[in-house]
Amino acid sequence: MGQTIDLKELKGVGVKLTNRGNELVRLRVLSVKPEANFREAGWSDPNPSWMKVEPAVLKLKPNQIKETRPTLTIPNEPENRGKKFLFLITAELEGLEIPLQVHTRVFVTTEGE
Repeated sequence: MGQTIDLKELKGVGVKLTNRGNELVRLRVLSVKPEANFREAGWSDPNPSWMKVEPAVLKLKPNQIKETRPTLTIPNEPENRGKKFLFLITAELEGLEIPLQVHTRVFVTTEGE
């Protein structure tokens, strides 16, 4: 806690996105507060700004796969020790009148004292 952790380096965890369509797509990827249907009993909603995703915007050609790298910075505060946090990463197609999103959940447990 209190330092930035690259989840790809530490755990080999990245978020892969695939364009299975026939046209170029542009995706915005970010950490957001989980809505009720994404929550899990016993897991707290952290501040979404603690998780960053780079790159935050991706352009994918047809049948292309790209990976983003989540980084995590949980403040080194007593109330964050020994906690279970549920982060939600969303990827939203840009340029559509109706938003189309995909989501993935990231479960993080912090060490106790």
